[in-house]
Amino acid sequence: MVPGMCKLAIGGNIFDAHPGDLLFPAGPRHGAIGTGPEGCVYYKIFAPARPDQLPGWIVPLVLRYD
Repeated sequence: MVPGMCKLAIGGNIFDAHPGDLLFPAGPRHGAIGTGPEGCVYYKIFAPARPDQLPGWIVPLVLRYD
């Protein structure tokens, strides 16, 4: 079980993710925007894998976060 609660923004909507929840935001902009008082732990899975997240990647990131 992954502990804690996380607030997520997915495609302009806000969701509360609790332990055991599974979300698939493929496509729209998404990201964690807050946590519960105890913090949280979550896993982000990329399929196919992003090259800039693989071991040995030595060039600048391909994504912009501005």
